Amino acid sequence: GVGNGSQIELQNGHEAVQAVLHFLHTDQLEVTDDAILEVLQMAEMMTLTRLKSLCEAEIMQRICPANVCIFFAAADRHGAAVLRRHCLGYVANHLAIVRCQDKFKALSKELLLEVMMAIQLGPLPASGSPTEYRTLT
Repeated sequence: GVGNGSQIELQNGHEAVQAVLHFLHTDQLEVTDDAILEVLQMAEMMTLTRLKSLCEAEIMQRICPANVCIFFAAADRHGAAVLRRHCLGYVANHLAIVRCQDKFKALSKELLLEVMMAIQLGPLPASGSPTEYRTLT
């Protein structure tokens, strides 16, 4: 996790650092599922706004019931608002499948409450839709 704002813990550090360096040289993101959250974390720490946006977009393409809760919690931790909203909508719209996943039980009470409130509001619009739902912060 993030320590005092200047330290990050890397499990796939070599790959994540390579992906960030590749981005700095080519303006392209090439990273595996295993390292993408660390690249997002590094982009946040180094205020690489474009890289952060690319990570969010790439993660949204890779979301499935098995990983959405991991990405939802990470988006919440790293201030990735677009990804967070997308994950919230995905969880709310696919709750029957997502709640059977192990990682669903690990979501914070705040995120679970937000999912419940989103369900009460009705189906969430697809990402990029002009209609947005407010989220609790």
